[in-house]
Amino acid sequence: MRPYSQIEKEYKRHILRNFIRGLHHFGKSIMSKMDKINTSSSENVRNSKSHFCDNFGIPGVIGCIDGTHVKFMKPCQNEHLYFNRKGCFSINAMIICDYKMAIRAVDACHPGSCHDSFVFNLSSAKQLLLSKYESGDRNSCLLGDSGYGLDTFLLVPYRDPRAGTPQHKFNMQHSKARNIVERVLQCSKAVSNDCKLFCHMRPRKLLK
Repeated sequence: MRPYSQIEKEYKRHILRNFIRGLHHFGKSIMSKMDKINTSSSENVRNSKSHFCDNFGIPGVIGCIDGTHVKFMKPCQNEHLYFNRKGCFSINAMIICDYKMAIRAVDACHPGSCHDSFVFNLSSAKQLLLSKYESGDRNSCLLGDSGYGLDTFLLVPYRDPRAGTPQHKFNMQHSKARNIVERVLQCSKAVSNDCKLFCHMRPRKLLK
């Protein structure tokens, strides 16, 4: 008989497999490597920067980031960690996609009570971006919503700018550009509704 911890790890992989397979069902090009931004293709990075600059006037953008809640049943232990602000139990999954709606990074290792910015701050995606910045790449960034903090490689909208100001105009373009990841998340929410995830395992094991 397989050890219980091994079964739990396989169950987590099953959750993520269904999550990714469901997104692929909607015709999106998916990168299956978890929690790594694929920057090996300089052509893809150039095309992404050109897309966001030419269409929205925002230079240096290599992708967009957001979080989505993957729901499951009430856990047996530490239920408060998984109870999110929407009133259900979930894992908060971070997704980064490029200009073609291809998913480039996923981090689904944190319970639903965690904020999007907390998930990003602990992700290897941020560590990669930070490493590239410290190595001299000062022209690559992500677009995120106001739930994230402004960083050297993460652009967020201005808070409550007055209509007609440059800040307001920037927010309008920022919102249009970031709509790409919102469309990806619409697909993921449909998947979550179709694939009810019933987790009866100990959360501490599930997140390993």
